Amino acid sequence: MAGYSQDLRERIVGSWQSGHKPAWIATEYNIGFSTVKRYITRYKRLGHVRATEQKHISKQFNAEQLKLLVTQVSEHDDATVDEHTRLWNHSQAFTVSRSTMGRALQALGWTRKKRPSER
Repeated sequence: MAGYSQDLRERIVGSWQSGHKPAWIATEYNIGFSTVKRYITRYKRLGHVRATEQKHISKQFNAEQLKLLVTQVSEHDDATVDEHTRLWNHSQAFTVSRSTMGRALQALGWTRKKRPSER
C-alpha cells in the first residue's frame, strides 16, 4: 500500500498544531488513529512528516547472469539448490543467498532437487 501524500501529512500535523485531538483528526480525514499518532510522533522527533525512503538492495539476476546460470545448471544437473549456490558464489563476483538461487532456478523452470545423488 502506498503512503499518504505529503500534503495530507502536513494538513494532519497542521490540524494537530491548531489544537485538534488526534481522534478528531482521524475521523475528519478518514484515516487511522494510529497513523495520526505516528505522524505526530514523527513530527515531534524529526521536525517533518516526509515519507521514509526505503533502501532495498535487489539481488536479482540480469540476463547475462541468467545465461551463466543456465550453463551452470546444465553442467551440474544433479546438484541441489545449496550446491548451485555454493558453485555460483565460488565462480562469480555477484554472490547470492540460497533463497535467491532458488527463486532464479524456479524462474528458469528448473525443478528443485531435494536430496544429493546416491552415487
